[in-house]
Amino acid sequence: MPLLLRTVSLYGYRLGGNRQQIAEAAASKVRAFQKAKRQVEDVERLAQLLKTTLVNRKERWKLFQRAITARARVQFMWMLSERSFRGRLLANHKEKKLDLVVKTDPTKVGRGREAKTLSGGEKSFSTICLLLSLWDAMGAPVRCLDEFDVFMDSVNREVSMRKMIEAARYSIGKQFVLITPGSMGSVNSSHDVKIIK
Repeated sequence: MPLLLRTVSLYGYRLGGNRQQIAEAAASKVRAFQKAKRQVEDVERLAQLLKTTLVNRKERWKLFQRAITARARVQFMWMLSERSFRGRLLANHKEKKLDLVVKTDPTKVGRGREAKTLSGGEKSFSTICLLLSLWDAMGAPVRCLDEFDVFMDSVNREVSMRKMIEAARYSIGKQFVLITPGSMGSVNSSHDVKIIK
């Protein structure tokens, strides 16, 4: 029997422990493997959830982008009509381009002119209309313009100032700061309009 015990002892030594120790070590490794497997499955589920969330966010962003663009287009056309202009706001989100097409004489047949071909006053007025239409979609509390009317004639300046003051009155909780070297004779001070010379 001592030979048999020595042989068992020798095999146990070579295997790294007796039968009970090996069984306990194996059970411990199985538990560690199962725990790691559950963690991997949890991470995979989280990754799939995050992918789904990202896809949903991108879809909602595109919808939001289209809604803002449509609103800006309508506002731009409406503001241009104050001077009997017609025009369109062309937005290409993929190319990240924004173009204006303005028709200053609605009696003429044709597509209209791009912003770079407009006169200084027409371009300035169209730019004011664009800014006001984009500002309508933004949540910034302070909106500033400096020397916006430098190239405008008196008619465009008066219409632009009236439009901006009107937009400021409708934009509750927002402050407009308009800096101009031009004459402010057509603008009257009131409880919500302050002129500093």
